Amino acid sequence: MKRVDMRYAGTVAALAVIYFLAAKFGLSLAFVNKQVTAVWPPTGIALASLLIFGIKFWPGVALGAFLINAATGSPFTAVGIATGNTLEAVIGAAALRRLVQFNPALDRLRDVFGLAVFAAAISTAVSATVGVASLCVGGMPWAGAAPVWLVWWLGDGLGDLVVAPVLLTWVSRPRLEWRGGKLAEFTALYAGLVLAGWAVLAGRMIPTSATQSLAYLVFPFIIWAALRFGPRETATAVFVISSMAIWGAIHDRGPYAIGTFNERLNMLQIFMGVTALTALILGAVTAERARADEDLRRLLNELDLRVRDRTAEQERKSSVLRATLDLTADGILLVDHEGKITLYNRKFVEMWRIPESVMAAGDDDQALAFVLGELKNPDAFLSKVRDLYANPEAESFDILDFKDGRVFERHSVPHRLGSRIIGRVWDFRDVTDRNRAEETLKTKIQELEQLTQVMLGREERIMELKDEIKLLRERPPVKRGTG
Repeated sequence: MKRVDMRYAGTVAALAVIYFLAAKFGLSLAFVNKQVTAVWPPTGIALASLLIFGIKFWPGVALGAFLINAATGSPFTAVGIATGNTLEAVIGAAALRRLVQFNPALDRLRDVFGLAVFAAAISTAVSATVGVASLCVGGMPWAGAAPVWLVWWLGDGLGDLVVAPVLLTWVSRPRLEWRGGKLAEFTALYAGLVLAGWAVLAGRMIPTSATQSLAYLVFPFIIWAALRFGPRETATAVFVISSMAIWGAIHDRGPYAIGTFNERLNMLQIFMGVTALTALILGAVTAERARADEDLRRLLNELDLRVRDRTAEQERKSSVLRATLDLTADGILLVDHEGKITLYNRKFVEMWRIPESVMAAGDDDQALAFVLGELKNPDAFLSKVRDLYANPEAESFDILDFKDGRVFERHSVPHRLGSRIIGRVWDFRDVTDRNRAEETLKTKIQELEQLTQVMLGREERIMELKDEIKLLRERPPVKRGTG
């Protein structure tokens, strides 16, 4: 329990120190009032910290905000401003977590819009309102509250749009995956970005008077980062550009070195806001498209595997079916509605003596033309076939006589798939031997009947002879005379 408490206390203390140091840098850009700046990095740090570690670490934000404001003003005013800063971070983090189901990777449009609306727009309004009210209670004229509130609100909003995305995206994806050509491209991207920013925004290579119309020359590099790398690299590019623009404004160089300090920082805020929001949206859209492409590839791979499995299963079933058909004594032929042969067994080919090339063509008419010459009555055979094809639901049974003496039984029924007829099944059975056996048996029976008749006739003659003998035996003997 003590270890957990120490870890919590250490995290809170570290957050307070980081907040304080970032605030020291932010206050170096203060104008209008020593506690109001055009760019306030601690806002982004506080929001990112509560989103990453949890809202329970809000005391670190409160402590850091109090210390930095107490160092520049009265303790009473510092408490008020620290309260507003803390509420800002807590409200922003809670809204993003509960209403947006926020993903720190910023790879969805909902995350970017949630960050812009709930954090950069709404929660910062709370800090600006509480902070300006504290300043006015502490002695600042209420008449000057409106411009101070606007600058405060914009500065905190930029902290959420410029600083927070860098921290969030790098924490969510800390490892570098670039290798080979991708690493070379990344190097070229940031080399060009830094060179363009240093030349235009920092005003180190181009005269300040000529840089105002060139400020947006850095946008191609933002687009490049978004389209080719993603939200993390895009947020980093925005941070680099913003840093150079701020440096130029502070040192009276670049496009934001012209005009009063107030005007320069207001133009800087607009530039940073437009750049950050555009870049984050483009990065999220690119990430969503990449994710959709990846999902599509995954689905296609799954579909391909399923098709392969289904094909293998169908081939297995087809193999079993074909093996079963090849073991049957009948010749089987399946023909679809278009007259294409869809299935046949080995016995069918053997019975009809059709070349394999004809069967491989799959044309029922071609197979019919081949067998017609072997039949005694080909016209009747063909007429029956046409009639059955014209009446899909009909069934048929008949006898086929061949010129060489063979005899087939032909049975045909519709081929059904569920309730739908999809073709016709033909079943042929060679009954030549059976018919010959029946003929032989019939002949033998006839011969036996004839023999029986002969035997019966002989039996009747024997009976007659027996009767005659009997009569002769019963006749008295004839006496002979002596005279």
